[in-house]
Amino acid sequence: MKNISSSVDIKIYDEDLTLLPEKAIYYKKEKALILADVHLGKTGHFRNAGIPVPPELAYVDLETIDGLLNNKDLGIEKLIVLGDLSHAKLNFDWRVFEEWRFKNKEFRYSL
Repeated sequence: MKNISSSVDIKIYDEDLTLLPEKAIYYKKEKALILADVHLGKTGHFRNAGIPVPPELAYVDLETIDGLLNNKDLGIEKLIVLGDLSHAKLNFDWRVFEEWRFKNKEFRYSL
């Protein structure tokens, strides 16, 4: 995870938000991590189309999200995903996501 010191604090309509370098937003009042355009399944989709993409890439985005969710400085309790959660129909990457979601069941989700 990138250094949280490279984040940017902003205020919109009296709401405090932190723009994180991992392309996410921390919503302080709600203790929520906000993500968009996660595109789960993109590596499996590319592999199924014959494009050589290493299967390990299915884990990279989830590892980044893990780093944010487990950052004690943020104290995240909720994960909000704004659109484009999936990139393709069910494939191997979805099983990776299901395992990840089970491992992180203590967080509230809004998908």
